[in-house]
Amino acid sequence: MIHMSEKPTYEELLKRVLEFEKAEPEHKQTEKTLRESEDIYRKAFMASPDSIVITRLSDGMFVSINKGFTEITGYEEEDIIGKTSLEMQRRH
Repeated sequence: MIHMSEKPTYEELLKRVLEFEKAEPEHKQTEKTLRESEDIYRKAFMASPDSIVITRLSDGMFVSINKGFTEITGYEEEDIIGKTSLEMQRRH
């Protein structure tokens, strides 16, 4: 392991570069798999006839809603996103 106060040797730098180059294809495959997985879950989320919402844990703000939520509640995305359920209760 190279310490910040020590200058790495040429061989150490070359070894690290080769390790990064070797890991790059694996990293790209992982990114591709993640994108494909996200696409599948996004499609399932949006296509579900059930009402599904995603909110932030920290403050309960709506982050995303699906078509089922819109059809069941009558709210459109622009009415909900960026607000909390408490804010929505006060409006009605």
